[in-house]
Amino acid sequence: MNGIDCGGYSVEELEQAVAQEVAGYELTIKERGGKKETITAEQLKLVPEFDGSLDRLMEQQNRFAWIRSLWSPASLQADTVVTCENLDQLVKKLDCMDPDDQVQPVSASISGYGKDGYTVIPEEKGTVIEYEKLLDAVEHAVNNLQEELDLEEAG
Repeated sequence: MNGIDCGGYSVEELEQAVAQEVAGYELTIKERGGKKETITAEQLKLVPEFDGSLDRLMEQQNRFAWIRSLWSPASLQADTVVTCENLDQLVKKLDCMDPDDQVQPVSASISGYGKDGYTVIPEEKGTVIEYEKLLDAVEHAVNNLQEELDLEEAG
Protein backbone atom coordinates (compact mmCIF):
# COMPACT_ATOMS: atom_id res chain seq x y z
CA MET A 1 0.00 0.00 0.00
CA ASN A 2 1.38 3.39 -1.07
CA GLY A 3 4.65 1.59 -1.84
CA ILE A 4 4.87 -0.17 1.54
CA ASP A 5 4.89 -3.96 1.50
CA CYS A 6 2.20 -4.63 4.07
CA GLY A 7 1.13 -8.19 3.38
CA GLY A 8 -0.18 -9.71 6.60
CA TYR A 9 -0.02 -6.42 8.50
CA SER A 10 -2.68 -5.39 10.96
CA VAL A 11 -3.97 -1.81 10.81
CA GLU A 12 -1.76 -0.91 13.77
CA GLU A 13 1.34 -2.40 12.10
CA LEU A 14 0.54 -0.55 8.90
CA GLU A 15 0.13 2.72 10.80
CA GLN A 16 3.56 2.15 12.36
CA ALA A 17 5.09 1.51 8.92
CA VAL A 18 3.51 4.70 7.55
CA ALA A 19 4.74 6.66 10.59
CA GLN A 20 8.29 5.38 9.96
CA GLU A 21 8.07 6.38 6.30
CA VAL A 22 6.85 9.85 7.23
CA ALA A 23 9.60 10.23 9.87
CA GLY A 24 12.27 9.64 7.21
CA TYR A 25 10.67 11.93 4.64
CA GLU A 26 12.79 14.46 2.76
CA LEU A 27 11.75 16.85 0.01
CA THR A 28 14.45 17.95 -2.41
CA ILE A 29 13.65 21.20 -4.18
CA LYS A 30 15.35 21.63 -7.57
CA GLU A 31 15.91 25.25 -8.52
CA ARG A 32 17.19 26.95 -11.66
CA GLY A 33 20.90 26.75 -12.20
CA GLY A 34 21.16 23.22 -10.80
CA LYS A 35 20.84 24.31 -7.18
CA LYS A 36 19.03 22.01 -4.74
CA GLU A 37 17.66 22.48 -1.23
CA THR A 38 16.23 19.86 1.11
CA ILE A 39 13.48 20.05 3.72
CA THR A 40 13.21 17.15 6.18
CA ALA A 41 10.31 15.71 8.17
CA GLU A 42 12.07 16.82 11.33
CA GLN A 43 12.27 20.42 10.13
CA LEU A 44 8.60 20.29 9.15
CA LYS A 45 7.59 18.59 12.39
CA LEU A 46 5.70 16.26 10.05
CA VAL A 47 3.17 13.95 11.72
CA PRO A 48 0.90 11.39 10.03
CA GLU A 49 -2.79 11.54 10.85
CA PHE A 50 -4.90 8.42 10.61
CA ASP A 51 -8.56 9.10 9.90
CA GLY A 52 -9.86 5.53 9.75
CA SER A 53 -9.23 5.11 6.01
CA LEU A 54 -6.83 2.22 6.68
CA ASP A 55 -9.53 0.45 8.68
CA ARG A 56 -11.97 0.90 5.80
CA LEU A 57 -9.46 -0.45 3.26
CA MET A 58 -8.84 -3.53 5.41
CA GLU A 59 -12.57 -4.13 5.77
CA GLN A 60 -13.04 -3.99 1.98
CA GLN A 61 -10.55 -6.78 1.38
CA ASN A 62 -11.76 -10.31 0.83
CA ARG A 63 -9.87 -12.32 3.48
CA PHE A 64 -10.55 -15.55 1.62
CA ALA A 65 -9.05 -14.36 -1.66
CA TRP A 66 -5.50 -14.18 -0.30
CA ILE A 67 -4.36 -17.14 -2.40
CA ARG A 68 -5.05 -15.14 -5.57
CA SER A 69 -2.54 -12.51 -4.40
CA LEU A 70 0.27 -15.06 -4.71
CA TRP A 71 -0.02 -14.80 -8.52
CA SER A 72 -1.26 -11.26 -8.91
CA PRO A 73 -0.35 -9.05 -5.95
CA ALA A 74 -2.79 -6.27 -5.18
CA SER A 75 -1.75 -2.67 -4.76
CA LEU A 76 -3.82 -0.38 -2.57
CA GLN A 77 -3.70 3.39 -2.34
CA ALA A 78 -4.79 5.39 0.66
CA ASP A 79 -4.53 9.10 1.21
CA THR A 80 -1.68 9.79 3.59
CA VAL A 81 -2.74 12.75 5.68
CA VAL A 82 0.10 14.64 7.28
CA THR A 83 0.30 17.82 9.26
CA CYS A 84 3.27 20.11 9.62
CA GLU A 85 3.70 23.03 11.93
CA ASN A 86 6.05 25.45 10.27
CA LEU A 87 5.91 25.09 6.49
CA ASP A 88 5.43 28.82 6.00
CA GLN A 89 8.57 29.73 7.99
CA LEU A 90 10.67 27.03 6.28
CA VAL A 91 9.69 28.19 2.81
CA LYS A 92 10.52 31.81 3.71
CA LYS A 93 13.98 30.68 4.91
CA LEU A 94 14.90 28.82 1.72
CA ASP A 95 17.99 30.23 -0.01
CA CYS A 96 16.00 30.74 -3.21
CA MET A 97 13.77 33.23 -1.34
CA ASP A 98 16.70 35.53 -0.50
CA PRO A 99 16.11 38.69 -2.58
CA ASP A 100 19.86 39.29 -2.80
CA ASP A 101 20.30 35.96 -4.62
CA GLN A 102 17.36 36.42 -7.01
CA VAL A 103 18.02 37.53 -10.57
CA GLN A 104 15.35 39.51 -12.42
CA PRO A 105 14.22 38.08 -15.77
CA VAL A 106 15.26 39.92 -18.93
CA SER A 107 13.24 39.79 -22.15
CA ALA A 108 14.84 38.90 -25.46
CA SER A 109 15.94 41.88 -27.46
CA ILE A 110 17.64 42.89 -30.68
CA SER A 111 21.19 44.15 -30.58
CA GLY A 112 22.37 47.29 -32.22
CA TYR A 113 23.49 47.06 -35.83
CA GLY A 114 26.97 45.58 -36.10
CA LYS A 115 29.23 44.05 -38.75
CA ASP A 116 26.98 40.94 -38.80
CA GLY A 117 23.79 42.98 -38.86
CA TYR A 118 21.23 42.73 -36.09
CA THR A 119 21.30 39.79 -33.70
CA VAL A 120 18.81 38.50 -31.17
CA ILE A 121 19.93 38.64 -27.59
CA PRO A 122 18.20 35.71 -25.86
CA GLU A 123 15.97 36.12 -22.83
CA GLU A 124 17.18 35.34 -19.34
CA LYS A 125 14.56 33.59 -17.23
CA GLY A 126 15.93 34.85 -13.95
CA THR A 127 15.39 33.28 -10.54
CA VAL A 128 12.70 35.48 -8.99
CA ILE A 129 10.14 33.34 -7.18
CA GLU A 130 6.53 34.14 -6.41
CA TYR A 131 6.18 33.22 -2.74
CA GLU A 132 2.54 32.06 -2.85
CA LYS A 133 3.18 29.77 -5.85
CA LEU A 134 6.23 28.30 -4.13
CA LEU A 135 4.34 27.76 -0.88
CA ASP A 136 1.46 26.03 -2.73
CA ALA A 137 3.87 23.79 -4.67
CA VAL A 138 5.83 22.81 -1.54
CA GLU A 139 2.62 22.19 0.42
CA HIS A 140 1.26 19.96 -2.36
CA ALA A 141 4.57 18.05 -2.51
CA VAL A 142 4.64 17.52 1.26
CA ASN A 143 0.99 16.46 1.44
CA ASN A 144 1.67 13.87 -1.27
CA LEU A 145 5.03 12.88 0.23
CA GLN A 146 6.80 13.66 -3.04
CA GLU A 147 10.54 13.20 -2.77
CA GLU A 148 11.41 15.86 -5.33
CA LEU A 149 9.92 19.16 -6.46
CA ASP A 150 11.26 20.71 -9.66
CA LEU A 151 10.43 24.42 -9.50
CA GLU A 152 10.84 24.76 -13.28
CA GLU A 153 8.12 22.13 -13.86
CA ALA A 154 5.93 23.48 -11.05
CA GLY A 155 5.80 26.87 -12.74
